[in-house]
Amino acid sequence: MGKDERSVSVINENGFTINACSFNVDPKYQPLDAIGQGSYGVVCSVCNTETDEKLAIKKITPMAGDEWDATHTLREIRLMRCLGAHENVST
Repeated sequence: MGKDERSVSVINENGFTINACSFNVDPKYQPLDAIGQGSYGVVCSVCNTETDEKLAIKKITPMAGDEWDATHTLREIRLMRCLGAHENVST
């Protein structure tokens, strides 16, 4: 995703919005930049203001238009859960 394609983040009381996608997260996570966007959602970088740690958050867009979409969304969630055992992934 090129820099000119990225949207400015808007911070609100429930989190922030970036690339027209709302992230309802703890206020300690401050948005830095959009990293990518695909079929299943948006990934952005954030800073944990309590630890000064840079992280990435992926928001999966619900896709239950039909059984095929629902199956692929569920597969994406299951894959991320498998990665949950990694120290750099939080589920």
